[in-house]
Formats: sequence, structure tokens, C-alpha cells
Amino acid sequence: MNNRMKPQVIAIAGVSGGGKTTIAKYLHRKLKNSRIHFFDDYDFDGVDDIIDWVNKGADYESWDLSPLIKDVDKLRHEPLNYIVLDYPFAYKNAKMSAIANMQQRLLIQISKLKILSR
Repeated sequence: MNNRMKPQVIAIAGVSGGGKTTIAKYLHRKLKNSRIHFFDDYDFDGVDDIIDWVNKGADYESWDLSPLIKDVDKLRHEPLNYIVLDYPFAYKNAKMSAIANMQQRLLIQISKLKILSR
């Protein structure tokens, strides 16, 4: 039986332009044996108009995150210490939350107020 622990998923969540990518890259450089994935590297099915989506209540389940979920699931079985996600939804999408074990998560959320105070 393999007793190796699965990698810790660190999700960097926040508004567009809020510094998620900068923080994710920094953590990836500092954390030994880590891999990084960027939400913006994927072309997801789901929402065509972000403003309309937000105005209608921002249903996080309307996004098909299957490609990202598949990649994170593969990484969870590799001998890594950390998986760093530049991912705007935090734990809000149920499928991603389940696969990334975001019930036991380290989530860094960048609030809009912090962005506006820069």
C-alpha cells in the first residue's frame, strides 16, 4: 500500500486583474516540488458574457471545468508536495472543490477592496 500523501492544493482566488497570477508564480518558485496551473490557459465551455453571468447571480456550476479538473486530478497522483492553482472561483464550483479536496484547502482570496486600495 502506498502511504504517500497527496499534494496540498493551494488555490489563489480573486477578481480579474487582482494579482492571482503574480502570487501563484511566486508561490510556485518558493515551494519545493510544486506544479502550477492557470485558469486562463484553458478554453472552458460555459459563460459567454461575464457581466451578464455576474448580474444573474454567478452560478459557478454553469462552467464546464472538466479539462482543468482532469489535469488537477492527474497531478494529485504525482509525487508532488503542492499544486498551485491560479483559479478565480475558490471552492465555489462543486466538481473542482471535490477533486482538489478543497474542504481541506489553503485558499488565498484577493478581495476587490484590496485591489481598489492599491
